[in-house]
Amino acid sequence: MRFALTPNDRLGADVQYMKGEYTSLAFTALSASGGPLRSGCAIGNGRLANPGTPNTARFFDVDCSGRPTVNSPEWTANLTYDHTFDLGNGMDVVAGARTRLESSRFVTIDYLPELRQGAYMMSDASLTLNGGNGRWSITGFINNIENEAVLAGGTQRPILQNAFVILRPPRTYGGRISFNF
Repeated sequence: MRFALTPNDRLGADVQYMKGEYTSLAFTALSASGGPLRSGCAIGNGRLANPGTPNTARFFDVDCSGRPTVNSPEWTANLTYDHTFDLGNGMDVVAGARTRLESSRFVTIDYLPELRQGAYMMSDASLTLNGGNGRWSITGFINNIENEAVLAGGTQRPILQNAFVILRPPRTYGGRISFNF
């Protein structure tokens, strides 16, 4: 939803509820070392990957049925606010802020504690000077004001079984200049 509180004030909000769950998610995974797999799911039926050879690699059946869907927070909310200051002569300044609130989620089907993103809040703000009746603008911004470390994804190495994560950008700030022809 987006509301015009006054001609110069805009408020936006959206809320999402999602209860995702795998009714059936079973697969075979390889342990290159032959050791037990690291997983938050049920593991069974360990068997040699190359019977009759000295290779100790093993296959395991993994069942993640009933687990929450990956990268699916149960609750997400986005809130925005913009205020426009009219300066006259075809110029204005727009001050804006937005924030995202998200409940926890797993980022991979390994369901390991270190691959679970906890609930978080991430906010951004900007200040834009629009001039020349919309022909140009100058913006200063700061994203991820809280400097929150948020997992975007991850993976587990098959040999060493170490977890690696991909992070969303840290606090970032800068400026933009735009021209319309």
